[in-house]
Amino acid sequence: MADRRAGPSLRRDHLLIAEMTDAAEQAQLLAAGADMERLENDRQRRDALLGNFTVLGEANIPKCPGVALPLCGTASSTATGRSTSPFSTPPRTSSSAS
Repeated sequence: MADRRAGPSLRRDHLLIAEMTDAAEQAQLLAAGADMERLENDRQRRDALLGNFTVLGEANIPKCPGVALPLCGTASSTATGRSTSPFSTPPRTSSSAS
């Protein structure tokens, strides 16, 4: 049996776990003591927080490599055409009549 410790897959896993840990710690620091109003009004903090959530989402380690995971939830932005993020800007509507 091959020694997995020396393989590139394990090194990649360690890198992903380190990135996820760092992103989670940064997200906790950014969100500490902040309420929704503060996050809505502090663009830099909000963008940094969302960036860390993105890192967490993209760095996840699939349990079965090569197998696509199902979409989580039922109201995704791809299914509805709208973002479900509390920070998203509502779509603009045209005020002129056709």
